[in-house]
Amino acid sequence: MTPVRFTAGVSKRVKRGIFRMSVSDKTLEELAEESREQEKERYVKKCGEFQREIFQATEEVFRELAEASNNFRDVDIDFVRENPITVRILRYLTEPILSRDKFSEYCDVGDQTLRKYEDYEDDTTPQPNTAEKIIGTFEEFRNETLLPWLEVEQMEYHEYDEETLVKKLQTAIAYNIATSEANTEYRNWRATIQHDAINDELFEAGFEKVNVDDVDEIGPGEYVLELSVEGKEADFAIRNRDSDLFLVEAKMSGTEINFHKRRKEMIDDYNDWTDGRPDSEIVAVIGGVIDTDDVERLEEVGITVFWDHELDGLSDFLEA
Repeated sequence: MTPVRFTAGVSKRVKRGIFRMSVSDKTLEELAEESREQEKERYVKKCGEFQREIFQATEEVFRELAEASNNFRDVDIDFVRENPITVRILRYLTEPILSRDKFSEYCDVGDQTLRKYEDYEDDTTPQPNTAEKIIGTFEEFRNETLLPWLEVEQMEYHEYDEETLVKKLQTAIAYNIATSEANTEYRNWRATIQHDAINDELFEAGFEKVNVDDVDEIGPGEYVLELSVEGKEADFAIRNRDSDLFLVEAKMSGTEINFHKRRKEMIDDYNDWTDGRPDSEIVAVIGGVIDTDDVERLEEVGITVFWDHELDGLSDFLEA
């Protein structure tokens, strides 16, 4: 049997009397394999860069904080207020290591508050009561194995080489932070380049980006980024020159399991949008490591699928 050829953008729906075709003659399996290989190469290179950068920055911060606090003996309210980045290090010195959300919860402060304190570029000073909560949470969950010199302050401990321990701890904490945060940095970066690719395709096709608050304010040949439609945010809301409405979801995934979740989200959004806006057509732009069965499920419900590494047919699709 001749394999079914899929496209960079495929729809099994007939809309405005036109059956959707595309410029690509690749099979779905070929497109998925191309996307998988590109994602692997991109992840290894870019995530590695982020990890090295974060590791180096964190090692420097750790060393400065250790020197300024007598190897974390003098972490008091004044110290935390003068060095808010301390919180970024302290929560990796707990047992178990506390995520920002968990640390925020136990401190009884908002996540956004701790987020700005953990920014290397932000020098916002926490209020004294916030600094006190941060210290209290650290003291309650402090990992004594990582900081043995704090537990044996009044004892003879010649077997400990404190500076060597601090140096090893510096490296270990910096590595843990870099490993965790490089993946977050990569996901944010990957989503940005996906959105940029869509934006570039629309711009080159002559669409104009506008800023409006309601989907009905989008004019022919215009598009909006991140617009709420029927209570769900569309990454792109577009009207072609015939004023037909297209709502685009951009999704990327590093694993097949993760994309299972993204597929369910997209189908839920599709149902909400088509119920509330039956005049709209839903488009998914996907990339990364993706199970072809999930793509077929999207197409079966009526979502037109494009791969972010092959967007040439998107503008033609919008205008057909």
